Amino acid sequence: MATWNGVYVDYVTNYWVHSFVVMVWVFLAVANFWYRPTVDGVSERVFLHHFTGMRCLASTGIVLKHFLGMGFGPDPTLYDTEERLAFLLKYGVGASGVCFFVTLSGFVTHYVYRASVDVDPIRIYYIKRLGRVLPTYYFGEALALLYVFPHAVNVICLIFQMNVWLWPFAPHTVRSAGGLNLPCWTIQALFWHWVLYPFIAKVLKRWRNAYHPKTYSFLLLGVGITVIWGLITIVAAVWGQFALNVFNYPGQGTNWEGHFYMVFHSFPLFVLAPFLGGVIAAEVILTAKPADHWTWRWMCDCTFVLWMLLLALQGLSLDTVFSDYNYMGLLAVLLFTSAISDKSLVVRVTKHPVLVKLGDYSFHVYILQEPVFVCMATLRRLLGSTDFEYPQRLHVTQLMGMKPGPWFVNFFVLMVLAIITSDVLEAPWVSFLRRWAKEYAETLRQRKVQQGLLENQSLTLPLKSPVETSRV
Repeated sequence: MATWNGVYVDYVTNYWVHSFVVMVWVFLAVANFWYRPTVDGVSERVFLHHFTGMRCLASTGIVLKHFLGMGFGPDPTLYDTEERLAFLLKYGVGASGVCFFVTLSGFVTHYVYRASVDVDPIRIYYIKRLGRVLPTYYFGEALALLYVFPHAVNVICLIFQMNVWLWPFAPHTVRSAGGLNLPCWTIQALFWHWVLYPFIAKVLKRWRNAYHPKTYSFLLLGVGITVIWGLITIVAAVWGQFALNVFNYPGQGTNWEGHFYMVFHSFPLFVLAPFLGGVIAAEVILTAKPADHWTWRWMCDCTFVLWMLLLALQGLSLDTVFSDYNYMGLLAVLLFTSAISDKSLVVRVTKHPVLVKLGDYSFHVYILQEPVFVCMATLRRLLGSTDFEYPQRLHVTQLMGMKPGPWFVNFFVLMVLAIITSDVLEAPWVSFLRRWAKEYAETLRQRKVQQGLLENQSLTLPLKSPVETSRV
């Protein structure tokens, strides 16, 4: 709760204003889809480079939110308009960037694996999807062990914290969501959605075969996003804080305070909402892609501007409890419209070669941010440096209020480590997984062909005489 220019803004008001605006915008996108022509037949899958550039901006915004301090003072309610706008850019973009990552994960998962899960065995999908993510996950947890180990009471217990995949259903008091490395909570939550995805794809395939492509896509885009996003975010807003007590979250209460809003992130049910939003957007693109039209370019740019305006309202009112996942419907529309045409300003900027190249390491930047920044801070203190961070924190949700100079040094170290992790440590493993999955799939296909030939041969062989048959 806060006041700005004499206007009282509370959590509920801000939440419902955002919800209404996002709902209206989703309906406008759905109506535009119905009245615009679509490509005949199933659209071809093309590589959407601008998504990689978007990932670069989102990961950078998240690191800014977590570690960069502004030095404005300990009381955010005393900030002027310019300081609150800076607060918006630092906190709002970074916080909703997590929702963007989850929504994009759903989009990319369905966009890449929809065809293969219908042909290849499900275990090949699990090997390719989960096998690529887990090494980086455990590498980040191992780095976190370096700064947790000196203060550890039970090292064996800490090692087990790396494998807490049932959070929040198995709460632990040593560390919170994410095990030793807090950003890993995202992988812990998405892990179950990746496991569930093949079954989601089968349901969508059954519906897709039962309806006309455009009618099916229209209903899925309109009803699907609205119902999934609306119901789950309403549950999060109304009963989210009380659900914390049911699942015994350590140190949580029923008051609406900013540092209790982690339920919107780490609870797997709520993370499923933006993931499904991305899946739905990809399903519509692949099933009945709208033809390129100026309205889609305009709507893509306007969606981004609307996202920033809503963040401004959130930042100016200092509403830090607002669920970042309430942007899910808006971000699903952003991904959907940007995949239709590459002529919008947002797409032209985000597919810049520099952003695309750096975006290849965005996942590693996100996972390794806390180990790198905390280890660098520990190293500076050991060397006697005490002026690399502000004495007070900008906000209660900020992990560390670093000054801009040291922050850029740490971010450079983080980027170098991300490149090494991706190109040196992870690349051979990913290449092996692809080669193994391809060979394994080919082996299974050959077995099916051989079984089919044997069955055909058994049907064409001449019948044995009754005497010979009776001897068998």
